[in-house]
Amino acid sequence: MDFDDHKFLRFLQAAGQGLTKSLKDLLSNIPNPNEYLNTVDEVTVNQKWSVLMAGCLTERIDLVRMLLESFQPDLEILNTVQIQIRDRDKDNQFETFEHVTVLWVAAAVNNLPLVQLLVEHGANVNHRTKTNSTPVRCACCNNNIDMVRYLIAHGADIHIAKIKHLTNLLASAYNGHLQMAIYLVDELGCDVNECSDNGQSPLNAVVSKGFLNIAQFLLEHGARNSLVDYNQMTPLMLAAENRRVDLVEAISPYCPLIEQIEGEELLASAFICIELGESSSDEAMKYLIRALGRRSIHQIRKPIQQSTHIVFNHRQECQTIGQLLTLEHNSDLMYIEALLIRERILGKKNKKYLHSLHVHGEILLDNEEYQAGLAMWMYELSLYQTESIEIDKEDLRYFVYALSFVIKQSVAIPMDCFYTLINVTSDKLKHPQNHSDYDYNLLTLLFFITITSKVNII
Repeated sequence: MDFDDHKFLRFLQAAGQGLTKSLKDLLSNIPNPNEYLNTVDEVTVNQKWSVLMAGCLTERIDLVRMLLESFQPDLEILNTVQIQIRDRDKDNQFETFEHVTVLWVAAAVNNLPLVQLLVEHGANVNHRTKTNSTPVRCACCNNNIDMVRYLIAHGADIHIAKIKHLTNLLASAYNGHLQMAIYLVDELGCDVNECSDNGQSPLNAVVSKGFLNIAQFLLEHGARNSLVDYNQMTPLMLAAENRRVDLVEAISPYCPLIEQIEGEELLASAFICIELGESSSDEAMKYLIRALGRRSIHQIRKPIQQSTHIVFNHRQECQTIGQLLTLEHNSDLMYIEALLIRERILGKKNKKYLHSLHVHGEILLDNEEYQAGLAMWMYELSLYQTESIEIDKEDLRYFVYALSFVIKQSVAIPMDCFYTLINVTSDKLKHPQNHSDYDYNLLTLLFFITITSKVNII
């Protein structure tokens, strides 16, 4: 048969407009209606639909019922569609989905009667899209418990995870759906500690989004304060970083004592660091005093560093409340105390800690403390090297631009600054992520070489 594109487009148009009788008449008057129904064709640049899909996307349930009862459309034909996703982080943007069936779309547009109709006519409830998404996952993301119940009753597997092992519970928690989370855990037995491939747990997801009620539910059902691979932080640490006192207090009772104490110390440091919000020394002192008091009661001393660094004025962390009180009215020393806490708890590889160093360097430069600011930045860059951390190309160029600004102030630059920047930039050139990165980093190096001719070196 010679496929008639114009005729097919007429069928698509009729389906999209919900012209049930007209479409039935058109299909009834050709010898091979199912061949047209079981074909997908390009509708727009990023979309390929079947006639049945056109009806489902526009939620024309009468038209879909007519096609199912009067003809023999294949319910498992793979389509490419664009759907507006209700996501608080994405401002209801349209997203493209590939290898989707009509049942998946019916679930995605949150139409339970349409889902029921398609299942009654034999649609595969466990169909997986290109990203391994299933109809029941769509129902979870839409917080439609009735739809999940229906699909489960008809054989849907709630434990099929999206690519990167993004479970349905993780999706529900991330979207703030408490009742769905309760249903998945209490009735369907989903594991509250099942993580994605990068180690993110449902508890970590709700803490990152700030959902206290779901965090409390997960904790009551055995959620653990486990370290997440991609950011090297526990939910308690993340709550402290976000200055969420309520979440810190909710998680702490489920943690060992040392984690509780360090959670308070990290929370205190967050109240000092301006990149996390307006600085509050009063709040910081409150939690530092509380943490030191608990250390004293339980005889848990902070580790003593074998060597100290000049960028921290060769200081160690305060071991007693008395020592801490001597810093109370000195914002510079309080900031150093916060950085020392963050280095100990977050670790030298943690990007949030490195960012804290960077911001403090900016503060010093803004205050015209050029040598101290540069020293802080060189310490940050040295950590990128010694800890084998990949530095972003934009961040590297920013360092060079900032150095040029300092040079314009006729400030004498320590030779170590140049050695460090040359080494870091050379490493970027040796290991480019792609060709465009190589060109970008080469221009950074050339710019750096150019400004060295203007330098007063010490």
